[in-house]
Amino acid sequence: MQNRYLLLALAAVAILVFLPVFQVFHPISSKWQGVTPMFTGDSYYYYSRIREVADGNIFIGNPYYIEHNQEVAPAFFMADWLAAIPLWLGFSFTASAIINLFFWSIVFAGLFYFLLRQLNLSGPFCLFGTVLMYLEVYRLMFRPVSMQTVFPFFILFLLSFMIWYKNSGDKRATIFLTLSTVAAFYVYTYLWQIILVLVSLSVVYFYFIKDRLKASRLFIIILISHLLSLPLIFYTIKQITNTNYWQSMERIGLVYTHLPAANVIYSGIWIIIALVLLFFSYFWLRGFKDSQDYKNLFVFSALSGIAMLVVSGSNIITGKELENSQHIERFIIVWLVVVCSAYIFYLIRHKIDFKQINLYKKIVLLIFLLLCLVGVFRYLRILSGGVYLMMSVNGGFSRGESSDQDYSRPLKWLEDNEKAPKVVWTDSEKLNHYITILTKHYVLFEPSSPTYLMPTREIEERYLIYNYFNDLNQSDIENNGRVYGGVGLDTHQYKTHNRAVKVCRLFQLDKLGKPCGELTDMISFKGEEYFADLYRRYKNEIQPGIIEELKKYRVAYIIKDKGYDSNFMPEAISQAKLVYEDNRFLIYKFN
Repeated sequence: MQNRYLLLALAAVAILVFLPVFQVFHPISSKWQGVTPMFTGDSYYYYSRIREVADGNIFIGNPYYIEHNQEVAPAFFMADWLAAIPLWLGFSFTASAIINLFFWSIVFAGLFYFLLRQLNLSGPFCLFGTVLMYLEVYRLMFRPVSMQTVFPFFILFLLSFMIWYKNSGDKRATIFLTLSTVAAFYVYTYLWQIILVLVSLSVVYFYFIKDRLKASRLFIIILISHLLSLPLIFYTIKQITNTNYWQSMERIGLVYTHLPAANVIYSGIWIIIALVLLFFSYFWLRGFKDSQDYKNLFVFSALSGIAMLVVSGSNIITGKELENSQHIERFIIVWLVVVCSAYIFYLIRHKIDFKQINLYKKIVLLIFLLLCLVGVFRYLRILSGGVYLMMSVNGGFSRGESSDQDYSRPLKWLEDNEKAPKVVWTDSEKLNHYITILTKHYVLFEPSSPTYLMPTREIEERYLIYNYFNDLNQSDIENNGRVYGGVGLDTHQYKTHNRAVKVCRLFQLDKLGKPCGELTDMISFKGEEYFADLYRRYKNEIQPGIIEELKKYRVAYIIKDKGYDSNFMPEAISQAKLVYEDNRFLIYKFN
């Protein structure tokens, strides 16, 4: 009987995956040329990483720039290895993308179902909770690698932790928890942080309740997990000691502040509300207090919820904030569905106890339960796209998917005529993405490159060369700060400064002798001289010496997309020779 509900849950998830995939491929089936659709706005970022792994650069290095493809990866990479398995098995890139989507969605849903079963929810409730969970993270699961591959390992750890918590003396449960912990460490850096805090809190909790045997067993699991993670730890040290690491992190969004990001409150509030609900219910509802299932939920939710809160606001202690709260929020979404589903089930089971408490307590519990559900439906609305979710992942797939199939022609020509990787320059944004996804070749510049370990000055230079034909002025350069300076320059750095100014003014710290400073924008915070210098380099070095600059970055081919409206004119480059032409594309070989 229980298997029936599991199969129904998996079938529902499979249908939810199939509908948008069908929506993409049905209109272009007659024009299909093998150009993989972008299921989400940043699919190309992860597609490029997967392709790089499949091409043999297993530590990724840099999937865009040939000079840096053997360097240290900026962050996690095991998830990319897993996503590359279908390619290693011989499937096409498109088939691999679809296989990964279906496979990891089914694994995620199955693990989530079993997690709810460990909390002793009934089959129908497990079915409901699993489908609700998938709808909550619908768009995120269509993002290759992150969070498509990461979410299943998060649930795998929670499941193994719950099994071990209920039977810590079982050797199989111990091995399961150890292996799931190690796997999660390798898969995702933020997940590593959550688990490390969670197990540390658990050891403290077990000592506090005088369950020293369980505490010592978990401590041993932590030690073994870290021993098995030594290769990752050593590689992390190698990353951090890279000469370009810290400036690369600042481009990604690293800021130095002890003030919590606003999202710590926006996402953390749901954890606090849920824990308050569980706490009051434990002491007010006799059936809850006497139920071992509810005690398990209470301990599980408190340890994992507090762990996520700690990691989300860890910069309050460390002084370093790298979009912690934004990334942890993704896990909070899943956690909230677990808690709400289990709580409602237990409330129905113990409805007699609820009827027996006084009106004041009933109102309090109902208010907090309603607030929890507000959080659930808030994320459901944001991440699923509302009622339209079953027919669209990204607000309706682009009608341009059919025309994107045209990219197969220049890409196939490159693959057929160049056996070794080359550098290609094109200002067609989508074609630029597909060069690193569907071929072995690299590009002159990619706006996602600030996330990789390399000098900021080189990224700036590549951006200026890339825009040679656009005759940039200083205002253009200022408005494109995110393209070469990353989200750190464009958003986080000056907003962090502004947040400190607002807090200082709120508490009137200036009256105590601490200057609060002034509110600013990205340009003023960075300084106009920075952008003026970029403009001088563009006018005095890049434009007059474009031939040498292209040689410096080993540009071998220039592709013009006649369907892309721009000032791009490769024919104006003196050493560019036309070698391919069709009704849409021109390919020039740069000697």
